[in-house]
Amino acid sequence: MTPLSERITKIQTLIVESKELLEEHWNGVDQTNVSDADIQKSQDLNTTIASLEKQHAALVESERLLGQTAGSGNGSAGNGSMHRALTVFTPSQPDKGGVASPAIVHGKKELPPLEYFVRAAVVGTFSKLWGKSFDEVRSKIYGDDEPTRGTCELILRAASAPAMTTVAGWAQELAQTTYAALMPLLMPSAILTRLSAKGLALSFGTAGRIIIPTRSRTPSLAGSFVGEGLAIPVRQGAFTSQTLTPKKLAVISTWTREMADHSTPAIEGLIREAIQQDTSVAVDTVLIDANPATVIRPAGLLNGVVATTATAGGGLAALIGDITALLGALTTNTYGNVRSPVWLANPTDMLRASLASAVNTGIFPFRDEIRGGTLNTVPIIDSATVPAKTMILVDAADFVVVGAEGPRLELSDQATLHMEDTAPAELVASPSTVAAPQRSLFQTDSIALRMVLPLNWVQRRSGTVAYVQNVTW
Repeated sequence: MTPLSERITKIQTLIVESKELLEEHWNGVDQTNVSDADIQKSQDLNTTIASLEKQHAALVESERLLGQTAGSGNGSAGNGSMHRALTVFTPSQPDKGGVASPAIVHGKKELPPLEYFVRAAVVGTFSKLWGKSFDEVRSKIYGDDEPTRGTCELILRAASAPAMTTVAGWAQELAQTTYAALMPLLMPSAILTRLSAKGLALSFGTAGRIIIPTRSRTPSLAGSFVGEGLAIPVRQGAFTSQTLTPKKLAVISTWTREMADHSTPAIEGLIREAIQQDTSVAVDTVLIDANPATVIRPAGLLNGVVATTATAGGGLAALIGDITALLGALTTNTYGNVRSPVWLANPTDMLRASLASAVNTGIFPFRDEIRGGTLNTVPIIDSATVPAKTMILVDAADFVVVGAEGPRLELSDQATLHMEDTAPAELVASPSTVAAPQRSLFQTDSIALRMVLPLNWVQRRSGTVAYVQNVTW
C-alpha cells in the first residue's frame, strides 16, 4: 500500500509538470494566429491540471481525517481501515509502448460514484496526451476494475461525436488536400514596352556608352531674303549630345532544394514570372516620376516639367480644355514640331473621359474613340501605374530606350548572400565590417535566381513632355 504522503507528493509533482507543459505550450504558440488545435491542447492540459488538483485536495483531506482518527485512541486505526487497498498511478514516464506504467494495487474498497467519473476524466485526458486508446490507458492505470470500466464506457458513449474534418484525431487526418491552379496576379500593363515601341530602341552591345547627337535650335541656320548683288549671310549652327551609360535593375530570390523538387507548380517558374511582373511596375514608377538622373538611375519623364493647370468646372468642357492645353504646351515648346504624341493615363480616367457627354444631348463625343485606343486621334497608353486624375502627353519620337529587350536570369547553388532586401552590403567591406545575416547556398542546399536588367532611357529634346494633375472631369 502506497502511503498517502507519497501519493500526495507524486500528485504535486504531476501538477507542476502539467503546468510546465501548459506554459511551454503557450510560449510556443504564435500569439497572432492561435489555431483550434492549440486551443484544444490547452483545454486538455487545463482539464488535467484541474483533475490532479482535485485529487490532491481529496488526498490531503483524507490524510488529515485519518490522522485525526489514528490520534483519537478509539482503536479504529486497527480495524483494517488503514489496510484498505488503493489504486495508485504515476503517469510521469511512458513505458516502451508509449503509456506510463502505473503502480496498481487491487483492492476491494468501494469508492463513491463521483470517484469513478473522476477516473474516467483522468483516462480521457491521458489518452489524448499519450496518443493511446481509451481502453488501453484505462487498463494501464486502473487494471480490470469493473466499475471503472463501466463508467469509462458510459462516458465514452456519451461523448461520441460524428467524424469531422476539423477535429484532430477523429477524421481530420482523413481529409484530402488539393491545390487549384495558381491564380494569375493582375498587373498593370507596362508603359515602358509600349512607349519604346513608338520611339527609338537601342542596345549597348559591347559599347560602354551611347552618344546621341542633337542639333540646337539656336543659333539658327535659317536662310534670309537677300537683295540682288548683296552679300549672303554666313551662319554657324550648334550641336549638343546626350550620353547614355549602362544602368541596371537587379534582384535575387532564393528557395531550398526540397522546394524545387516538390513544389507544384514549380517554384522556379513562379519566381521568374513574379520577378518580371513586379520589375515592370517598378520600372514604370521610375519612368513617370519627376526625379533627376543619378549615377544609378535615369531621369523620370516629368523631371523639370512644370505641370499645366487643370481646367476647372468638370465635365466635357474641362476634358476638352485639358486636351487643348497639353497639346498646346507641346506645340509651343517644340515650335510646332510634334511628331508622335502619346497619352499616358490611368484606365479609370479614360473610362470617365469616355462617359463625358455634351450637356442635355446624351452624346458622348469621345466614347467610341477611346474604345479604339485614341483620344483626339492621339494614341493612349493606359496603366494603373499612372496616378489617378493625371494625364501625361509625351512625344514618343524623342523617347530613346536602351536595354529594354529583356532581363538576364541566372541560377546558382554555390553563392553566399547577404540576406537583406533594403540595404544589402558587401559580405566583408573591411576586416571589421561584416554583413549579416549571411547564407551559403551550398551549405544550406539552396538555390538562388538572379535577375539583371540593363536599362536606360532619355527624352532627347526638352519640352516634349507635358502633364496635368488633379483633373476635374
